[in-house]
Amino acid sequence: MKITRFSLLFMLLGGLFLSCGSDKDFHTATVNITSPEGTLNLEPGQAITFSGTIEDTDGLTSLEVTSDVGISATESLSGTSHTFSYSGTAPAEGEYSISMTVTNSAGNITTAVRNIVVTEADPCASEDMTILVVTVPEGTPADAQIEVVGAFNGWPGELDANFVLFSRGDNVFCLPVSFDEGAEFKFRRDGDWGKVEKDAAGEEIGNRVFAADPGNEIVMTVEKWADI
Repeated sequence: MKITRFSLLFMLLGGLFLSCGSDKDFHTATVNITSPEGTLNLEPGQAITFSGTIEDTDGLTSLEVTSDVGISATESLSGTSHTFSYSGTAPAEGEYSISMTVTNSAGNITTAVRNIVVTEADPCASEDMTILVVTVPEGTPADAQIEVVGAFNGWPGELDANFVLFSRGDNVFCLPVSFDEGAEFKFRRDGDWGKVEKDAAGEEIGNRVFAADPGNEIVMTVEKWADI
């Protein structure tokens, strides 16, 4: 086969283009997030630390941090390694994330993400106290303060804030307690004996009797209130 000068020139140029193309740098920086190591589970108000190191043998040029937990940053970088640390505070209950984008000297981008799950702590969790759990009737005012009263606090005639139950939502309330075995008690609302619990027919009921069961729940139901 006869090779013309034009054909030879074409093959040489093609080889040159292929050689140039194969030299392109495709590697990206290495981002090592040391805190948190994985998904971070927190309660509202707890501290968030986002920290770690970045490395790239050919050099780093910039980083950007974005999040929906109040942590953000944009930095110009130089050299082949960088240590970072940012802090914030866990917001209200929900699912969030922090994202870091790193650009190296070749213009290649690395993205690293950490997820954050924020949940409210259970105010009734206890390993050494018994947890009273009571469901109250439909129609109980949303702002009602449900309390437990008994001989342990002198059957008071006013609200005792130390024995107001926590709301779990859906008309369920709870409170960890350490009453004496056999202590008698009742539930009422807002420190008012006119709002004490009754049976389903609205009649008086006897006192409840406490039986200790540390770390576990005693589940009860208020059938009706005296006033509604």
